[in-house]
Amino acid sequence: MTEKFQELLKKMRAAFDSADKHPSWNTEKEDAVWGRIKEQTTGRKQTTRPLTLLRWTAAAAILIIIAAIYLIYSGRHNTAPAVAKSTIPISPGANRAYLVLATGQRVVLDDAKKGSVTTQGGTNVVKLDSGVLAYHPTTSAGATLYNTVVTPRGGQYQLILPDGTKVWLNASTSLRFPTAFSAGRREVELTGEAYFEVRHLPGQPFTVRTGHHTIEDIGTAFNINAYDDEPVAKVTLTEGEARVNGQRSLTLHPGQQVRWQADDPETLAKDVDTEDVLAWKNGQISFMNPDFSCVMRQISRWYDVDIRYTGAVPKARFFGIVSRGVYLSTLLEFFEHNNIHIRMDGRTLIVAPQ
Repeated sequence: MTEKFQELLKKMRAAFDSADKHPSWNTEKEDAVWGRIKEQTTGRKQTTRPLTLLRWTAAAAILIIIAAIYLIYSGRHNTAPAVAKSTIPISPGANRAYLVLATGQRVVLDDAKKGSVTTQGGTNVVKLDSGVLAYHPTTSAGATLYNTVVTPRGGQYQLILPDGTKVWLNASTSLRFPTAFSAGRREVELTGEAYFEVRHLPGQPFTVRTGHHTIEDIGTAFNINAYDDEPVAKVTLTEGEARVNGQRSLTLHPGQQVRWQADDPETLAKDVDTEDVLAWKNGQISFMNPDFSCVMRQISRWYDVDIRYTGAVPKARFFGIVSRGVYLSTLLEFFEHNNIHIRMDGRTLIVAPQ
């Protein structure tokens, strides 16, 4: 089995090299990482979380997954199934979004040129050289106007709100906000997932509304995962202090997370691994969730594909992260090597039971 994992390692390394995502990766590092994996699989060293210290590149992170799956499945499967082939090369997502103006007009942001995009009330809307959308208030706002930035499946985007707050939007996300904040009040509405770095303004707390919940803070950085198709919504704090208001009010400190599900009361989790929570923002797909269907929903949103199960959802568990820059075929090949059979039908992934 070792030779097969070495072969898969070479293919994944080739995928990174072709994408030119991680120029620091080299054969010397590959040999070192492979040595660490052999230590794990031969039992000479043990960790409670397989190879989490190897996260120094996304290529090494793929090896975390390979090593963990090897540990879980070693001895259960003597042969690897044939690799599923896709007739359609499906590329990863990219910076794609559209802007809905106060009039209802849509502006495709990935097609917009750098510089001024439009004017909304007394605010200039500018696409910076970095591709980030920024709102620059120039005069008193007058009547309140609202804009919405929407990322489709296979899209992500970054914007700077009129108060200087920075927002990163994940795929299938929308953010509605005023083109200029009124004195003493800063409020936006979110569906999907976003990371906020809130600019501290004394006496002007920042509020995010997600369905029946509000997240209030004063100069804070936090991630909100509130997709309609996710059974559990989560707010994770990385800096500062925030309060989540729902059936009850909970105060968050760095490294803590508030979770809620349907009509159940909110719960507070401490010592959350924020690196996994922010994997998407850092260009990675996290495989740390024990729910396979949750992993597949991430893939669905990022690669713009549908998921269909022909039987029970596989019970496989993964441990690690992988670059969001790899083609979908790389992930399919990885799954096949670990006895998870997935075939393509157009842009639908059909997952067979284990």
